[in-house]
Amino acid sequence: MAKYPHTNPNHEDLKDRKEVKINSSRSWRSLRFALLRYGYLFTARTCDPAHPVPGIGAERWVEETVSHEPYNVGHLYEAAVAHFQATGKRTLLDVAVKNADLVASVFGPDKRRAFPGHEEIELALVKLYRVTGNENYLRLAKYFLENS
Repeated sequence: MAKYPHTNPNHEDLKDRKEVKINSSRSWRSLRFALLRYGYLFTARTCDPAHPVPGIGAERWVEETVSHEPYNVGHLYEAAVAHFQATGKRTLLDVAVKNADLVASVFGPDKRRAFPGHEEIELALVKLYRVTGNENYLRLAKYFLENS
């Protein structure tokens, strides 16, 4: 059986790998560039705001069951946690936290009541909570799970 680089749950086997550091560094800079100053990140909408990709709705977070906004950022959160655990660097984690803070300010009790159509963001919010200690992420994950 082949040994995959992600088999170590603490990512110790990746911490000193130069190619991981170089490639991830370039990717995270691109994501930071795509992140809007208030934390929104969904390039299907932001690359050409006048002509968003069909199926994502006329405005942010209105077609949650099909638009993949929460699903995509859920994968971002998981990647950010794994990158932080592997390298100790907050580059991608800071992008994820800024976006998660925005999502937590939009969704929840007495806020927007749209719910993700794909299970991803809930798991990722729990992982983000475990790394940051921000209980807003845990509460939001619970809200999504209990109300979807």
